[in-house]
Amino acid sequence: MYMNGKNPTVPAKDGQLQITKICPIKSILYMNQKASSSGSVKPPMATDFLKYYSPEQFRIHFVAMNMTNNNVSLAPKAFNKDAKPEDVDPMVLEGNLLTNVYNRILRTIFYSTQKNSDGVIPQCKIDDEIMDICQKAILDVERFMYDKKFHQVYNVIDVFIRNINKYWVKEITNADQEKLKQLTANTIQMLFVANTLLHPIVPLGSEHVADYFGFDLNLCFDWNNIFNEFYTVLNKARKGKLTTLKEKEDFFAKTAYQLLGEQNQ
Repeated sequence: MYMNGKNPTVPAKDGQLQITKICPIKSILYMNQKASSSGSVKPPMATDFLKYYSPEQFRIHFVAMNMTNNNVSLAPKAFNKDAKPEDVDPMVLEGNLLTNVYNRILRTIFYSTQKNSDGVIPQCKIDDEIMDICQKAILDVERFMYDKKFHQVYNVIDVFIRNINKYWVKEITNADQEKLKQLTANTIQMLFVANTLLHPIVPLGSEHVADYFGFDLNLCFDWNNIFNEFYTVLNKARKGKLTTLKEKEDFFAKTAYQLLGEQNQ
């Protein structure tokens, strides 16, 4: 307040130094215990963690933790000596949204478009209902980001992506060629929004998705464009042509440790 002159106001006027907003967080425990390099319980180094889990799995896991209100425990199965082979790995629960659900609908869209229109995105006006659904998700994420409720940001994105899958499965039944074009365009619109919302959390995977869709990377992650139809952020030189997605190719991959664990279950 001293920096804002003899007659400071609260809140500070635009252009003046703003008062810092304190965002308290609780402790991150390791296997439900406090860990430190100088204590009896020492956390593994980051390089050790990354032998078993990807950076993006860590990022989305930390975002989903409600550290504002609760102490949270980091308990990766790979480091839990008491874990049983059949136990679920808490470390990958949120990441499964990417490696399972999101990958699935992305593959579906790419394979369908490659099969039915030679990989060229159909030109259709996006349904108003779809634009409204996208707008609600965007504003919900924006509100929770402003309030620093990052776990709620994850929840909104999680529900939104799962609903994209449900929408496709429901509408693809008995869809003729014209309906398929509209369905494809509507679904890509939702995927464009989902990918933009995911970008601050999992940037590398999101940029990989955007590049395959043919989105201009300088435009598609610009928040000024997020309410627009995805056609406005397409790279004009690509002319709506998708990058060919090969069979069993994924945008978000599981690590060798996770794939081996699944084989042994």
